[in-house]
Amino acid sequence: MDGFPIFLEFIQNQIGVVIERCRWRPLQSFLKSRLQKLSIEDLPSYQRFLIQSMPNSQKEWEELVQNLVVPHTFFYRNQADFQALAKLIKESIAQKPSINIWVAGCSTGEEVYSILLHLQEEGIFSRISDLHILGTDIHQEALGIAQQGRYSSPKIRFIPQKYHKYFQKDGEYWQILPSIRAKPKFLYHNLLQPHPPPPKGKWDFIFCRNVLIYFHPKTKIEIIRKFYQSLTENGCLFLGYSEHFDTKALDFRLENFAGSYFYRKTKSFRSPSHLLLSLQTYKLAQDIGPAWINRQKTKSSNSILPSPPSPNYPQIRQLIQQKKLQEAQQQLLEYLHRSPCPKGYILLADIYVLFEEFALGIEFYERALQLQKIPEVYLSLGFTFYSLCQYSSAVSYLQKRLSFEPKCALSHFYLGICHKCLSQPSSAKEHFQKARYFFSTKENIDLKYTTLPLLQGSRNQILKTIERELE
Repeated sequence: MDGFPIFLEFIQNQIGVVIERCRWRPLQSFLKSRLQKLSIEDLPSYQRFLIQSMPNSQKEWEELVQNLVVPHTFFYRNQADFQALAKLIKESIAQKPSINIWVAGCSTGEEVYSILLHLQEEGIFSRISDLHILGTDIHQEALGIAQQGRYSSPKIRFIPQKYHKYFQKDGEYWQILPSIRAKPKFLYHNLLQPHPPPPKGKWDFIFCRNVLIYFHPKTKIEIIRKFYQSLTENGCLFLGYSEHFDTKALDFRLENFAGSYFYRKTKSFRSPSHLLLSLQTYKLAQDIGPAWINRQKTKSSNSILPSPPSPNYPQIRQLIQQKKLQEAQQQLLEYLHRSPCPKGYILLADIYVLFEEFALGIEFYERALQLQKIPEVYLSLGFTFYSLCQYSSAVSYLQKRLSFEPKCALSHFYLGICHKCLSQPSSAKEHFQKARYFFSTKENIDLKYTTLPLLQGSRNQILKTIERELE
């Protein structure tokens, strides 16, 4: 598509989002349909329309953003952060008459309401009357859902039973009670805007979890710089588990409370030129996480951090298989924040995929591969992209798995399914035949690392599925 690379750069400059290669084809199909509907000749003309035709192009921007940004979140995600927040608020009540919380990239509002429900249960609202919480996002439709506070049953599957009293059941939907729904505000805000939403510079806590993973590294630094400037003295920033940066370069202090890792504002912020010089350092820190940062602190202080105990991997695998995902996640994170290892990253990625946090799952599989080329990870990546209906990407990873072990029956099985979905019947038949042969001749299917439900039933059930496909 002529002008597509330039358009990708334009999108990155406007909203900061980096479009992954696996999403290029769907985006191109969307753009072709928009050009046809708007009677616009080509992408450069469409780009000029978006820039020069404001406010007439506002609705088109909304259409584009809704295609680029897919809202995905759920209630009570990473509950350790909410426990840390409640503790920090209780400690500061005596010094602060009011508390301001900003949830940046709030999507459809589940995180905002999770914070409110947890603080309500902790008795925070009875101890402080002036507490404000704001959720912002660039996805207008998602903000509308957040304001309504009405969610389908699958959306609340991770909410503890004690919080159900804050909902009204309405058929297949659950409605947040009006008394809770009235507390937060939801506003449109682009994180690339020069100024934060009001109140400027008065946020005690900022949550921006699993948002920065979609941004270019340089853009991430600029956003974190804005967060720093928007926080009160000793204010705290909560990011996603996979989102790290060099705390020394950005004048934050990494702190931990019961498995929650957050960043506390320290001294005055350094100049933008210093940030640019530290970009390479930031990328390295992002690659291997807070363990690298902790080691740098150790070197500078000439002290030795004790090595954390190795996790009980058989127990963690059992927890995952029992669907006790949050407990398994907690045990892994306490270790991985200090000592990254491929085995731990694989299990953590499995958890995110089972949570349907596919982007995070893919990222941690890739991190595992950076540390060690484990062939089984390519199978897990293939299964993940298959689950996302991104069949071409799935085929690429599954073929990579076969390059290590051509007799991998599961890889052939999923390749058969993917080729069928891609309307490639001859390739599908070839892989189904190989899957049938290897499933029939191999005594067992040994999955050493992953806990994903790759088998989806017994060997006989899979063979029956293959026979149906080959009829």
